[in-house]
Amino acid sequence: MMKTFSTQLDHPLIVEVVFESNEKKINSNTSNTSTNNSSITSTKSTVSSNSGSSTSTDSRENSLSNNNTTENSTNQSSHHDEAPVVSTSIDSNYDELIVGLKSTRASEILSVLLNQYSEMSIIGEGAFGKVFKATRKLDSKIVAIKVVPVTCIEGTMDFNEGTKTIVFSHNYSIKVYEMFTLFDVFCIVMEYMELGSMKKAIIEKKIPLSNEMIFQCIYQLCAALHYFNQQKRGIIVHRDIKPLNILLRKFDPIGNRIEIVLADFGGSTVISDSLTSLSLAGTEQYLAPEILSSNERVLPYSIKSDIFAIGVSVYQLLTFDLRSRCANISMEEIENSLKLAKCDSSIIDLLLKMLAKDPLSRPSYESILSNPLIMKSSDRAETFIAESERKAILAMDCKNYKEAFQLMFEIFTTHRNFDFNSMQNIIHLLKYYSDKKDLKRLLDCCNFEMTNNSNSNATFLLGAMHEHGYGVKQNYRNAIKYYLESNTPWALNRLGLMYENGTGVKKDVDKAFEYFQKSAKLGFHESQLHVAYFFKNGCGSVVKNDDSAKYWYEQSASNGNMTAMCDMGRIHLMGIGTKVDKELAFKYFSRSASGGNINANAWLGIMYEEGNYVPRDLAKACHYYEKAADAGIQSAISKIRKLAEQGEKSAKVAVKKYNGFFSKLLNP
Repeated sequence: MMKTFSTQLDHPLIVEVVFESNEKKINSNTSNTSTNNSSITSTKSTVSSNSGSSTSTDSRENSLSNNNTTENSTNQSSHHDEAPVVSTSIDSNYDELIVGLKSTRASEILSVLLNQYSEMSIIGEGAFGKVFKATRKLDSKIVAIKVVPVTCIEGTMDFNEGTKTIVFSHNYSIKVYEMFTLFDVFCIVMEYMELGSMKKAIIEKKIPLSNEMIFQCIYQLCAALHYFNQQKRGIIVHRDIKPLNILLRKFDPIGNRIEIVLADFGGSTVISDSLTSLSLAGTEQYLAPEILSSNERVLPYSIKSDIFAIGVSVYQLLTFDLRSRCANISMEEIENSLKLAKCDSSIIDLLLKMLAKDPLSRPSYESILSNPLIMKSSDRAETFIAESERKAILAMDCKNYKEAFQLMFEIFTTHRNFDFNSMQNIIHLLKYYSDKKDLKRLLDCCNFEMTNNSNSNATFLLGAMHEHGYGVKQNYRNAIKYYLESNTPWALNRLGLMYENGTGVKKDVDKAFEYFQKSAKLGFHESQLHVAYFFKNGCGSVVKNDDSAKYWYEQSASNGNMTAMCDMGRIHLMGIGTKVDKELAFKYFSRSASGGNINANAWLGIMYEEGNYVPRDLAKACHYYEKAADAGIQSAISKIRKLAEQGEKSAKVAVKKYNGFFSKLLNP
């Protein structure tokens, strides 16, 4: 029996994976009433979040524990680059796997899994269960599956209602595709990260990184941790940042691009006033000086101790020195080592601040992220996403919808949040793309993001798919439900359109205006334009008001709406509700036309034909009329014919393209 589990993804114990290593790991009894971690860190194992278990085969770590637990139960790492576990075919070692699952219903569990997954092999195991690499039959995607006995989860969280602990969901955290109970085990299907950890893939192989890639690493680590601390759940500290827990999603030294994921949130906790004790946890080599020297019951873990650990990790990335303990060596020694490694002075300066002995002297996440060189690496990450989206749009233009979908789906699942234009690109693509398996993947992803991460954009996309019948049976009631739950400006705008047009609901222009106005006040340019139209024309109970219309046109135009810019040009050219300002009108028309608005091209044609503000220029007038005519503006075609009759040479050439149109006018 398979039961979908709707809990949040990031309960540390759920995604724990245990391995051994030669690193010294410290894990003492931990009490934290605010996050329920006391029952986790004081029991059998150091544990990790959804960001860790699925993706690295790093070797097992020998841990030191003050609670006298067994060595295996206190050790941990991620799952696939160092573990000396031979990949075992599930078919040839079926009996071994049955025993390994530690379940009285192991054969039934494997039977169910094999219905959905193929090419299963063991890539890791811990005190609580096994991790498999598998190929999902639905879409041939390689995934990692963690299988944990339910008994290991019960007692640490409300199993039926879901965890109350922190949700660690960010661009630079592991993607979790699915979670479900299967008889007496709990299964988590996660992103498989073949490249493994930073320690194994880069440091141990002594692969030098460019300055830009180093800054990308610092940015991505700090951006993820800063995001967690903006979620108003208290001060969140990771407590075990190190290269072993930093996994590679992408690594392209030639293209100067690296994308990393911070894993293993098992030792993380929330620092709060109610915290009465906080024991030693983490890996000794990466602990800040204030942690190692403290005898207090509540150890001074803080954001600054995490920043120190990031500094140590980057130090190792630059020097390949995995032995030195930065907390115990002088700043002069650290600086000399970095200089010996021929590091850039800007990186050395930043690292020395991050590795300062006094936590108060270390920079904050905000300070690091505002560093111009760090910001540049952030821009590069955004550029990378934009480039992928550009390729997807190009693929759509070439009617290569499969490629376009794969690109857009990767961006959506990796970066989780899109802006409105990106969402519109996906919706536009779905008009032409109907592969059932891919649409099912998208639906599952959106449902998962909505349920587990409260992703409002995913909820909006679910509404759009139900409204238009993309991948599901068209259902306006569900569309409205998802739009209301999303509550984003664009979701409110869709609700306004549905009520304005009577799509799936009784037509109600006043209700439409209500939703448009809510969205407009949130700054959405399309809704601001709709509100302007309501005031311009006087619709329903909305009284015609030119001043209000002009205000909302201005708001929409200032937010980049090209149609609103064209309307603002018309308002200033004709002096509607304001004095005539031909210069401003020309600027609005020009910007709108450059953004692709066809009506703005027609207006520019009129201004050049009449010599209105600009010198009279029939050739330029014909140029703009032709742009408008090519887009289907029939009045622009008539203008071109008129210019041709006046002897304008360019118009005589252009008019030949539209002879068919004139023939239809003369012979309807």
